[in-house]
Amino acid sequence: MAEPQQASGTKTLKQLFEAEPDRLSRFTFDVAGVHFDWSKTHLDAGAMERFLERAEGMGFASARDALFAGEVVNPSEGRAATHVAERGSGAPAEVDLATARRQRMRALVDAIEAGAFGTLTGILHIGIGGSVLGPALLVDALGRRASSLNVRFLSNIDGAAFEDAVRTLDPATTLVVVASKTFSTLETLAKLVGDPALIERAQANAKRAGVESLVTFRVQDAMTVDVSDATVVTLYLLAASNVKLRPILTKTLRPGARIVAHNYPIGDWEPDDVDTFADTAGTTRTLFLWNIR
Repeated sequence: MAEPQQASGTKTLKQLFEAEPDRLSRFTFDVAGVHFDWSKTHLDAGAMERFLERAEGMGFASARDALFAGEVVNPSEGRAATHVAERGSGAPAEVDLATARRQRMRALVDAIEAGAFGTLTGILHIGIGGSVLGPALLVDALGRRASSLNVRFLSNIDGAAFEDAVRTLDPATTLVVVASKTFSTLETLAKLVGDPALIERAQANAKRAGVESLVTFRVQDAMTVDVSDATVVTLYLLAASNVKLRPILTKTLRPGARIVAHNYPIGDWEPDDVDTFADTAGTTRTLFLWNIR
């Protein structure tokens, strides 16, 4: 890349425009509603020709086509980069998966806005690298309108970084979002496993409410945690997760135990009771109750 830059880097922009009167039209592009202008850089026709020659010599076109076809281009992870599937390109199976995941995300956003997780005042987003930089960029670029949600980002395993991220958040009304491509990054896993400070705050809230002896806080996988000694299991999950938990709960819980689901039923399992009411914020809530027999 140094050779093309040296060829034109000594010219001023005035000289470049004088030598290339059509420079503005040749070095500006409009793609997907975004205007790109390279006319005011030190690129010139000669530099562009050398760039194209180098790209051709390195097989750029074939690698690009392979990427858009959903093939493995960078073998470091032994799998294809499926970013283009989000735009409808690539392997059909990956495009279908990307579409399904966008729909699932839309359903989750609708559920959050409908109050499925109660009244929220903040969101804590946990991730490393692109898993946090991308969302942070979107919030910065598109989140200019007034919002009732305080969105904070955490990408550092350091305890001081955690304290800074959660200082203005209320644990009782904060939704925690964890983003990861593989869920194998050590920093993400460390935060996902649970920061002791969150457990301590939850226990303090339970103590203030006078239910400290009745509540146990655990950070475990909902699909594998042992709840056989529970008398009441409360679900704050979407319908699909409730359905997955049904056979586990019915097999594990003892007769007399109760299951309470907030806003979302458990598939076609007929509840023993349904209660609809308005919470303190005026939002309509629905509780579904099942008794284990």
